[in-house]
Amino acid sequence: MNDKKCYLADTGFIKVLSTKFTPDRGALLENLVFTTLSREMDVMYYSNAGECDFTALDGKRPKMAIQATTELNDANRDREISGLYRAMDALDLKDGIIVTLDQEEALEIDGKRINVVPAWKWLLGDRTKLSLKGTGGPIRYH
Repeated sequence: MNDKKCYLADTGFIKVLSTKFTPDRGALLENLVFTTLSREMDVMYYSNAGECDFTALDGKRPKMAIQATTELNDANRDREISGLYRAMDALDLKDGIIVTLDQEEALEIDGKRINVVPAWKWLLGDRTKLSLKGTGGPIRYH
């Protein structure tokens, strides 16, 4: 069983409550993604032979799957993509998002699109229209 995750509306508390000497940028990014999503829709954690940080719901229907990581690198790339892909597959979603600090790329795996996008672009975009089941065409960020 995984430990429970807690997200704080005020990220200043993370520094005060943390026992680490250096800031955990990954935890801050994940907290930012959660608090932003939770203002717009219901958010759940997905775990089944891998994990996906967030699945957002429109009522009871899955609307999008999102991973948050500071960067995709050799050490975490397979884990992050695999967890997101498995959630997308199980929830019948065609598009998924990986929010990073500054990386950007588009991936296609077995007909499913995964967009890696910097947090600032994700925050400025229209998150409520991303990764809708059955959407056609690529996801565009302006």
